[in-house]
Amino acid sequence: MQAVQSLRCSCHEYRLLAMGQADFLTATMLKPWDHAAGQLVLAEAGGASALEDGTPYTPTRHEGRLIAASGPRMLEALQTLRPFGPAGAS
Repeated sequence: MQAVQSLRCSCHEYRLLAMGQADFLTATMLKPWDHAAGQLVLAEAGGASALEDGTPYTPTRHEGRLIAASGPRMLEALQTLRPFGPAGAS
């Protein structure tokens, strides 16, 4: 991992994940129009995602921190972000 940046656009972030040009994304605003289609594309490309508590993403859940990664980087992303605390913590 070289840098952490947000494009502030889930569509483009999922595109980069699916193409293998990004390692992971994280989001706390879980609107289905931001994530449902991207989740499908990512899964078809071999990526993985889960909420911070380890449960799978569903379009009906609107709270928590979503972490999505291109393939086996999922566990590494979860472990990297866990020390920063739960979503919304300050």
